Amino acid sequence: MPRKTRNSNNQRGRGKENIPEQLNVDSESEQLNKLKTSKKTTILDVNDDCLVEIFMHLDGIDILNVAVAHKRFGNALDRVFIRRRLHNPSIVSNSKKQLKLSLNVLEQFGHLITSVTVFYKLHKFDVLMQAMVKYCGETITELHFRQDKDDSNTDYWKARQQLLNLSTKFPKLKSLAFQYKKSIDCPYSDAFIQPIPTLTAFRVYGLIFSHEDALKFITVNGQLELLGLSVPDGYITQSFITKIDSSLPNLQTLKLNIVEIEGTVEYPSTPPFINLRELFFGSLKTTDTFATLRKLFGTEIERFELSVMDYFIANFVENISQYKKLSVFTLHLSLDINAFLHRFDVSIFSSTTLRELILRNKQLTKLKIYWYGADENFDIYRKKFRDVVNENLNGARWCMEEKEYIMQLIVKEISFVKK
Repeated sequence: MPRKTRNSNNQRGRGKENIPEQLNVDSESEQLNKLKTSKKTTILDVNDDCLVEIFMHLDGIDILNVAVAHKRFGNALDRVFIRRRLHNPSIVSNSKKQLKLSLNVLEQFGHLITSVTVFYKLHKFDVLMQAMVKYCGETITELHFRQDKDDSNTDYWKARQQLLNLSTKFPKLKSLAFQYKKSIDCPYSDAFIQPIPTLTAFRVYGLIFSHEDALKFITVNGQLELLGLSVPDGYITQSFITKIDSSLPNLQTLKLNIVEIEGTVEYPSTPPFINLRELFFGSLKTTDTFATLRKLFGTEIERFELSVMDYFIANFVENISQYKKLSVFTLHLSLDINAFLHRFDVSIFSSTTLRELILRNKQLTKLKIYWYGADENFDIYRKKFRDVVNENLNGARWCMEEKEYIMQLIVKEISFVKK
């Protein structure tokens, strides 16, 4: 009996020992089943911050493919688009290769586009314009049109129709530019002559407006603060400038590409352009450039940029010092410096002249010279410029900065900056 009792006890003990083993097996099975049935982590579970960093490595085509793949990526893609276009306009085109891509960009990201450059041909120009109005008409504030110079299409009526009523199509439009590179007058430029109440900046490049059409546009847009004109035939009259002055009382920036002033220029009875602060002027054929400019535009200029230097002025510094509020002066030069020095005793390229220019313009903070020419001449005068660096002029030291731009020609920029 005792042996039997002992065996019974052993069996009961072994049974107790087996219970947790069975429980452990059941727990592991349940865990495996849960793992099999649980949701797997996919890219859809990745947060937007991580998605943005991933999508930043994609090119434009892949971005558009991701955009149509799943709406979950919309917010991250919007952030990617904004980061890439932070300081650059969006570019669209109706060329055969780019039209479909441009339409997709407008559809996916049109709600984010505020600045756009339109490279176009007349063929299917209406398709591109209609997409812009549909997807980003309410957001665009800056619009720049550039027609292909090799465009042989003559369907001007469609182009004219698409350019009418811009204030309705783009109700927030503030800046409008039109670049026309063809060698004939633009046959549909009259479409631009319309009031755009929100517009503050307008620029045209090329053979677009006649003098009369330019004045018509200015007259119906008296709120403009910036105006840039390429004048046909390369000449203007004083009455043309006077009309701009009287029509645009808020004008602060004026950009003109002019070769010649027609007729005699007289001092006006009242100071011209009382609000004008920035003047960008092209080459001018006259025997007294700066006196002519003062008569036409006054002396309240703060930023002055010229693509010409009047070689007949005996004292360059004296003329520049007439602009008492001048803070930034920029000069573009593409001349044979040796021939220049043989003709004249005083040169803007001498350190003495630069020093005097700074001393006599108390408000000057930056002097920029763009050099288009041979490197050997540039190196010679760069050494002379260094004489001005670190001198105490007008109670401040000046430093010299250099930049180089690769264009059709090598362009070098020297800037003297007040510290």
